[in-house]
Amino acid sequence: MKRWSLKTRCALAAAGLAVALPAARAAQSTDSPRWLVDLPLLRLVIYGSVAGLALSVLVLLLIWWNEWRRGDVW
Repeated sequence: MKRWSLKTRCALAAAGLAVALPAARAAQSTDSPRWLVDLPLLRLVIYGSVAGLALSVLVLLLIWWNEWRRGDVW
């Protein structure tokens, strides 16, 4: 039978704990989950992220268009 190294045994033990602890905690909990932020703040974060993504795409398209006009498209 193959003996596992100390590193492998520690990794397996950590993986077992990572699976067992949340499951045990979930079994004990009877409270409903609590939100860290309220809905208006969450909505602001989501809409801000979408707006930032759209703005970054527009900036990249503007840079690409500018390079295309000069003939430097890669």
